[in-house]
Amino acid sequence: MYNNAKVTYEQIELTAYYIDLNLETKEIYAEGLMDSTGTMIQKPIFKQGSDEYESETMRYNFETEKAFITKVVSEQGRVYFE
Repeated sequence: MYNNAKVTYEQIELTAYYIDLNLETKEIYAEGLMDSTGTMIQKPIFKQGSDEYESETMRYNFETEKAFITKVVSEQGRVYFE
């Protein structure tokens, strides 16, 4: 899926420029888009319950509930992690 792609599964919501869902491996891959100025847009945003993470790329396995994320940004309380 391309351009503002969105996947919702149980308590999980993922939006990004590009999303690839592989039902055989139970994995989802998402990435943003580099615009003409070199700025990453439509970055993957992963929401699970009250947690939210923004990154450049993300691979998530629905079976193991584990993810591999590059350049993640998260806010916990009033602290931002990057």
